[in-house]
Amino acid sequence: TPDGGDPATATVPSDPTIDNPKITGDSDKGYQVTGHSAPNTPITIKDKNGTPIAWGETDGSGTFVITVSPDDVDPDDTITITPEGGDPVTVTVPKDPAATDTNDETPEITGPEVTGNSTDGYHFTGTTDPNTPVTITDNNGDPIATGTSDDKGNIDITIDPGTVNPGETVTATPENGDPVDATIPSDPT
Repeated sequence: TPDGGDPATATVPSDPTIDNPKITGDSDKGYQVTGHSAPNTPITIKDKNGTPIAWGETDGSGTFVITVSPDDVDPDDTITITPEGGDPVTVTVPKDPAATDTNDETPEITGPEVTGNSTDGYHFTGTTDPNTPVTITDNNGDPIATGTSDDKGNIDITIDPGTVNPGETVTATPENGDPVDATIPSDPT
């Protein structure tokens, strides 16, 4: 306070922190580290050994996007992001997505539906890959019907009356594929 003057207050800025740190990408194309900190703050990224591997700076709104070379990190590595004068945070380099071959995709059933009644029996319908065997199991996991999709992938499998009851759930599984559930309809009143 100056002699005879008014006291003044000054705010001491807090150390910058990193909010919402994320790393995305893969070991083929490289990675992007993103997050938020104080505006116009230099950011350093270090590998699991503490060696600096990338640098950047937040923009006027505090957002940063920093590219990390795939040569500098491996999937599952932990890297450290530090704002200048602030506290570090860590993120884990993501695993690469599993390689997919279009010829080896897992068959899935879309539009599963059961129609019919407990007197005449039921029809399970849906679509999947063409010429794919499909097994239908009851809510105990016991097989109750099988069939094969046609050359367009359409499924129409008969479920005999007496094997299931209205309101129960049945599960249809294409060979080597993912199961889906459908509910046996109530009888018309």
